[in-house]
Amino acid sequence: MKTSLCRFACLALALEPTGLWAQQVAPAVGGSALGLPAAAAAAGAVPLPPAADYGRMTGALGRSQLDPGPIKRMWLVYRSPADLAVIEASLAKVKASNPGVEVLAYAADQVLAKKEGGYDASPEARRALSDRLAKEGAEFVLSTDQDLYEQFRGLRDSNLARRIPMGFAGRKFVSVDKPRASLDPAALSDPKAYPAQRYLWLGDPAGAPRRAIAGMEGVRQSLEGAVRAGEAEPHGDEFPKFVRVLMNGMVRLAGQNDPKDVAKLRKQAHRLAGYLEAERIDVIATDDPKATQVLGLMKRMGYHKSVPVVWTGKAEPIDPTAIHLSVGDVEEAFERARGVDTLPENFMEMGGVSAEGYVGAVQKAVDSALGGGPTGGRFDVHFLMTNGNGVGRRGDANPFGHFGMAVTDEKGKTLVWTVQYNNGGSFTGGLGEGKQLTLAEYLYGLWYLPGAVGQAVPLSEAAVSNVFDFVVRGLDEAQVEEMRRKAAEINARHLRGRDDYHFFNFGGQTNCISLVTQILRAAGFRVPETGTQDPAGQAYNMVQELARSLLSGRLSPNDVGMVVFERPAHAGPAHYRIANTALASPLMSRSKPWQKMSLWEKIGRVLCFPRHFVEALRVPAFLEGFAGFASHRVVVGPNSRKAEVVENAQSPLLKLRGAASTVARLRRERVPLLEALAAVEERIIAVLGFEGWQENPAQRVEEEANGGRLDAAARARLEADLAEHDRLAVDLALNRIDEQIELRRIDFLKVRVVDPTGRYGARLEPLRDAYGDINAFRRGLAEKRRLLTPAELDQLDGLNAFVETELEAVKLRLLKDAGPAIPQSIKMILGQIDRETLEDLRARSGGGGKGKDGKGK
Repeated sequence: MKTSLCRFACLALALEPTGLWAQQVAPAVGGSALGLPAAAAAAGAVPLPPAADYGRMTGALGRSQLDPGPIKRMWLVYRSPADLAVIEASLAKVKASNPGVEVLAYAADQVLAKKEGGYDASPEARRALSDRLAKEGAEFVLSTDQDLYEQFRGLRDSNLARRIPMGFAGRKFVSVDKPRASLDPAALSDPKAYPAQRYLWLGDPAGAPRRAIAGMEGVRQSLEGAVRAGEAEPHGDEFPKFVRVLMNGMVRLAGQNDPKDVAKLRKQAHRLAGYLEAERIDVIATDDPKATQVLGLMKRMGYHKSVPVVWTGKAEPIDPTAIHLSVGDVEEAFERARGVDTLPENFMEMGGVSAEGYVGAVQKAVDSALGGGPTGGRFDVHFLMTNGNGVGRRGDANPFGHFGMAVTDEKGKTLVWTVQYNNGGSFTGGLGEGKQLTLAEYLYGLWYLPGAVGQAVPLSEAAVSNVFDFVVRGLDEAQVEEMRRKAAEINARHLRGRDDYHFFNFGGQTNCISLVTQILRAAGFRVPETGTQDPAGQAYNMVQELARSLLSGRLSPNDVGMVVFERPAHAGPAHYRIANTALASPLMSRSKPWQKMSLWEKIGRVLCFPRHFVEALRVPAFLEGFAGFASHRVVVGPNSRKAEVVENAQSPLLKLRGAASTVARLRRERVPLLEALAAVEERIIAVLGFEGWQENPAQRVEEEANGGRLDAAARARLEADLAEHDRLAVDLALNRIDEQIELRRIDFLKVRVVDPTGRYGARLEPLRDAYGDINAFRRGLAEKRRLLTPAELDQLDGLNAFVETELEAVKLRLLKDAGPAIPQSIKMILGQIDRETLEDLRARSGGGGKGKDGKGK
């Protein structure tokens, strides 16, 4: 078996003590891990019970896992007693699915060490908290809000409490990051499992219910009254104010800000969501068309997904996406609404309920976009980019998005390599199957990855924003091994404390895009090393390199594909309420980091800043246009959990691959035509001779017949051969002109792909007209079944020359716009792993000492 040091090191870095989740649950106070009296267990007086056979369960990750069974003891952590009243119903669901569970309720200040500005997250504080969990035998930690959950989830950043499920609860949901059969978010968050107690009539009070609704009490409000009463949820506080102002300004300059009417509608949706939360509304009915517009946007931003909306009006609603049922009678509307299927409140939230069927949908979309799986030892590499993490408006918080990569391994599995946004465990990915997310899990799976190191934030990318996946086929085994080697080096450096995640990649630290950049450059990809790296800027650079490769023929149309994975329509995690557009850094095209520049290079960079700033503002539209070329989209519609694949028949990438396939088919079909034509010509020449028969074959036939050299049967055979020759000649001419049409079409489509904003659209219009004229010649040739005259050939030749010349001119201009090809990084390719890192790799692989726990693990 062939195993390289780097692959072995990569896999070794991911090793951790094996066993089921329950096996890390520490002994209860005064007893053993089995809950037996300590003395009896030590003496062996009590026989050990047989291991429970819990069978297997399939989690949202699509992996089969052993189920450890129900929990026996849990921590419930809250901020105030009022929080316990809010989660009363959801806590009851947890108790019902774990019979006899002991609940230890603690106020947050009782278990979390405080420090100025919040809670202490130091290694010492985390170790103390982990020790207390172990001492009290907690098998599950449930918090009353997501911020408290993050305090406990952070234990895993320090490689603590890795097998204890953690979660948080709301009024009608429970999120769990490491689920089991008794802690299944889909079951614990089923909207039908919670009673509908309060309804809202949203509209003219005159149309409100006239009689009581059994088991429910109601609130009546106009849309304007509800918006006034509600308070917008806080958002956009992730960065200092001056940073948000700068980002908002760039968004506005780039034309990516919300129009005034949309901004107003978004504000109303936030306030309405706040009102519904304050009133604890379970069902909504309305006959106000304007209200449906606000409700639709509110749902798309991810608020109140479990609340059914019933339309009772006679007019058409402005936005039907939030409506679950249309009923004329108001009282009947509320009664029937309680039986309607709705999404769980935590659908696509952190640790919540994920989409259904996404594993098969992702695989189908990728296979369709590439025309099947890789063969012959060739690998695929996926470039994955989200288009930003908007919060309240497009300019809020982080407009840079996220960049990851995925590589198809030897088994045909597509595994994701990306940073983990924490200081523990896996930093790079590239650790092998079972230790990292598959592409489907990265996009739609929201639960913790069992057995892996570092999966500390169980949140999928498609829950945050749309993700476009640009796939390049054709990597060989050597390139993949180089990538694995570099991934192992970065990971070892990180775990030794010599590297860390930094959003802006300052001080030689690593962020998502610089991680990908380092790995790709080590494998010979022409990717620039920039200083302050951002996903959008590097995505733009990579698309520019695609332009050069595609236009120059280094990249085949059959070796590229693109899929867009859309965020489910009503999925918006609490931190990421809308999908926005990623902006590039104004310094995106830097060829080297600032600290490596000479004084004159720094002066030149400052002087050129305005040009690069303007260029950066073009990036959002460029990337949006490029993503619009995806041949397939995976979508999850309103009020649906089902992931479905939709083909974009108008995708230039799909047409490009189709045109290339057509050229290959035409060339295959030409071979028998040429062979048949040669055979016919040989028979004709055998009778008429080579010279002169093509000039006027009919006259030659008459001469041969009148000379007595052809009898009637021979003449009939000869005339049949001549007719067959004419037919084959026309078919061959059609085949050749079809090939030329497809070749020009390939050139045209390449230009279209690398010019997603249509800057050269006006210049391509005359080419479309010429293309129509060439097709007219082709139709005439097929209908009249004759070869073109010399004059027609001259005209067709002129048209083709015009098209080819213009296409070449546009391609040269696009190549000039893209700039010169980025040189390969010989330094990165020839870079050696230093001796200290190599010793660390050996130690972690078990070949050179003990691991960080002193036991080789």
